Amino acid sequence: MLRLCDVSCLCSEFIRDAVRWRLRFLKGEYGYVEILKGDYEKLQQAIKDMEMPFLSVSDFIDQHIKGLLEKYREWTVQREEFEEGSRKGRIKR
Repeated sequence: MLRLCDVSCLCSEFIRDAVRWRLRFLKGEYGYVEILKGDYEKLQQAIKDMEMPFLSVSDFIDQHIKGLLEKYREWTVQREEFEEGSRKGRIKR
């Protein structure tokens, strides 16, 4: 049976966690993605069972985001080089 002190401690911990989360959210430095708990747990199990090179679901997501952003950076550089070449070609005519 929980005593009043235990309940108030749990409540204050919950409130502190909620405030921390809310402050991080309000700073605007992070975005949040919701994943169904069942899907999250299945993905964690798949990562483990398939011996994938990720530590966790968060690591899996983080690595894929970083990989795609790197490809996007390379793509934008190539696009800018192509556009620059196209402009120089039009000027020569």
